[in-house]
Amino acid sequence: MPATVKTSRIDSLAKYCKLRNIQLEHSRTFVTIFIRMMNSDNDDRKAIASRLLEALPHSVGKQTNSYTRMIRYLKYVASTGGRREEDDIVIVSVYLKRSAVFKTLKQAVAQACRSENNTEIKNTCLALMKKFNEIAESWELPQAKLIMQNVKAYQGLLDTHYEEGDEIDDFTNTQRKDFMQIAISDAEKSRVPWQVGKEEEFGEDIEPLNEALLHEILTGEKAAVMDISQKSDSGAQVTVKPLGMRQFSHLMNPEFIQDVEKVITAVDVCKIVNVPILAMREFSTALNPAFKWEEDLGKNFKDVVISLLKKRKEREKQRPTRKLFGMDMDVKVSEKEALLEIEVGKLGITE
Repeated sequence: MPATVKTSRIDSLAKYCKLRNIQLEHSRTFVTIFIRMMNSDNDDRKAIASRLLEALPHSVGKQTNSYTRMIRYLKYVASTGGRREEDDIVIVSVYLKRSAVFKTLKQAVAQACRSENNTEIKNTCLALMKKFNEIAESWELPQAKLIMQNVKAYQGLLDTHYEEGDEIDDFTNTQRKDFMQIAISDAEKSRVPWQVGKEEEFGEDIEPLNEALLHEILTGEKAAVMDISQKSDSGAQVTVKPLGMRQFSHLMNPEFIQDVEKVITAVDVCKIVNVPILAMREFSTALNPAFKWEEDLGKNFKDVVISLLKKRKEREKQRPTRKLFGMDMDVKVSEKEALLEIEVGKLGITE
């Protein structure tokens, strides 16, 4: 295979994975809202679904069928307030597959299998299956309609369990060893929640949940700037500082922050900056012919806005247009660049 073709395929895969991670971040918000909505006393599903529908993009790059179905279901809930089992199954399936909810328990099973500790294998498999049952029951769904990765192997370890001193036939022993190998190699043990790839393999890791946004969607009330909580490796809740645009909640209005956070495509950038798409393309081509319009404009735009907010007193030195289009910082300013600088300056970033 020619090197150029191989490089092109690698670049295409990286681009696809970046877009998938954007979609998974929105899926996490969707699933989290639905779980909290079901576990709360607030039964105003129509209002909650309407607010969630407004907060999420209805289409994303490389959109999967599950995301399309979730948005369609959200519109149904917003208009009727009702639930549908087949759509709940889609949501739970996304949750089971992408949240790494079984990661810690599966790691424990794998460790027990490596040490061939039959008692620990049984106990950890029981805990794993109990967790699976609890999730199904919380959604009022039959477990048989849900999928946990390699569930047959974990159930098989329970079915083939034997006490110390018991004898088992060769067939059962072979089966059990196969189940143990599946548990040891289960990919979910190393899964990064709500991401494809390894940590930071395709850009920055997913940011912690925006609790202020979740509170607003669930209650309809604007929340004060909140600390963000996330789970540590030990499972404990820890408080972390907001990242991205949310660290500037004290400077910018919530609508602008949400608009910038939802930027995915070059078209989104054009809408915020209020520059026609064709004009922006012309600027892009004239200023940097090698610039990858679809791949980089959305990401660069967020980086530029965050940089302007962090260094508000040095704004004139930052040359935001050059960062936006990945240009050489030392080239003389052109007339086109100066015009676009004016438009970027209209973002409302003030002292």
